[in-house]
Amino acid sequence: MRDAKIESANNAGQTPRFYAEVIAHYNALPLIEQVQYPDDYVAKTQAHIDQANNPIKTREPKLLTLFEILAIMLKRKKIGEGEEGEKSPVITNPAGAGSTTAS
Repeated sequence: MRDAKIESANNAGQTPRFYAEVIAHYNALPLIEQVQYPDDYVAKTQAHIDQANNPIKTREPKLLTLFEILAIMLKRKKIGEGEEGEKSPVITNPAGAGSTTAS
């Protein structure tokens, strides 16, 4: 475990060598012990190695926090206001959206 912490510190939090050793240990176990692990144990462990080797392609999109969402909303609100604090015109009923004109 100490080696994994050192590898993590030296490799921006990634530990592909550690996970490779985990897979090697799993493969060295007798079959009676291997069946006690989940069916996708090796695949999930290999995914950690793949992510460390190619972090951009395997990372999921980051979800925004509530603070980040509120900051974006505030920024948009400030952009919508004029330089003198005047609000820009807002279209409340775009043409054709719910209009009830009789012909």
